[in-house]
Amino acid sequence: MADGTIRVGSSDDCEGERGERGERGERGERGHRGHRGHDGRDGNDGATGATGPTGPTGSSEAQGLAAYGHAVGLGDETIQRDTDVHFDQGGFIFPNVGIIPPAPGGTAFTILSDGDYEYDFEVVGFHSNASTTPMEFALAVNGSSLGAVHEYRSNQGDNNTDAQLVRGQGIVALLAGDLVTLRNRSGDVVIVTFLVSGGESSVNRSLTLKKLSA
Repeated sequence: MADGTIRVGSSDDCEGERGERGERGERGERGHRGHRGHDGRDGNDGATGATGPTGPTGSSEAQGLAAYGHAVGLGDETIQRDTDVHFDQGGFIFPNVGIIPPAPGGTAFTILSDGDYEYDFEVVGFHSNASTTPMEFALAVNGSSLGAVHEYRSNQGDNNTDAQLVRGQGIVALLAGDLVTLRNRSGDVVIVTFLVSGGESSVNRSLTLKKLSA
């Protein structure tokens, strides 16, 4: 203009065209890892799962022995060869379950259920002929001995006044209705006495049965 002032274009003037995009620069170096953030809040509990299948029914049997019985003798008795021991006290004076023990003066336990049974017996006596050879007694079922594995010997006596002791124990399979007895297998007559010289009266013969399993 004539006064020398330079005029600047107004906002109404048009912008020029945009230039071309420049080339992409190189990737910068990886920055340092930031600090670990705080743990988030626990999520809501999930839905309850389906109920599992019902387990098998447990045994309804009572704990402890299913059957047991015990019988003893105190008085004098002469036990013939290959005959059963009599229990003058019987077995009803003791607790018994699932077995019928001998009555006083009886010989046999009556088994009421099939199963495996443990037995224990004891006899204290003398040979009637004053022999010092071992006495022998065995478990018998229904009138028959069960063989050598169920037969037991006493100690060897030093003289004919020494009492001899036979003890036996084992396991045997029995059936309901079986009759179990204790039998003299000594080969001669055995005498058991109520009172041994120099001692006090005590049990001189006994038999115990216990059912272990079906």
